[in-house]
Amino acid sequence: MSLQVKQNRTRVAVVVSHPIQHFCPQYSSWSRLPGVDLKVFFASKHGLSPYHDINFGTEVRWNLTLDFDHFFLPGAEGKPVDKDTDSSGLETSLAAFDPDVVICYGYAQKLQRRAIAWAKGRGKRLFMISDSELRHRRSWPVRLAKKLVLPTVLRKPDVFLTVGDANEAYYRNYGIGDHRLVRTFFPI
Repeated sequence: MSLQVKQNRTRVAVVVSHPIQHFCPQYSSWSRLPGVDLKVFFASKHGLSPYHDINFGTEVRWNLTLDFDHFFLPGAEGKPVDKDTDSSGLETSLAAFDPDVVICYGYAQKLQRRAIAWAKGRGKRLFMISDSELRHRRSWPVRLAKKLVLPTVLRKPDVFLTVGDANEAYYRNYGIGDHRLVRTFFPI
């Protein structure tokens, strides 16, 4: 697969909710690839400061190194990370960076749906990563909703960066052909 690039450089924007401890080393690695200009757009600063995890009953402190080009979108301070995570400043920030490729993490968050719409509306290549699979039981309303909605959503990415057999089976279940699946690692 080849990408049309500017001056033999590919500008890659990664859109993600917050600095996730196991993905930051991956971004660092990608930023050192020859011919790649990477910028990671974060909607939240969650995880940068220690916090109390109520499920584990302990303080969590990640040793995050952000040694790659990144940008915290407006309102990132104190923003929670959940399905409603979003930033109205994403489009302006992406336009200023002018990427050739946008990589988004799934489709569940408003932020990711905003990234998908922006990329496709501007003719940018769109890559998607998720760890979705079919191994967990879902209620019939959820299965029905996914059957009706996901084929339309999953038609938009050009490439799916898959993380294993179960992840690839998930995409195939919704009509994604093998020519759009590129196996990659999942840095956990």
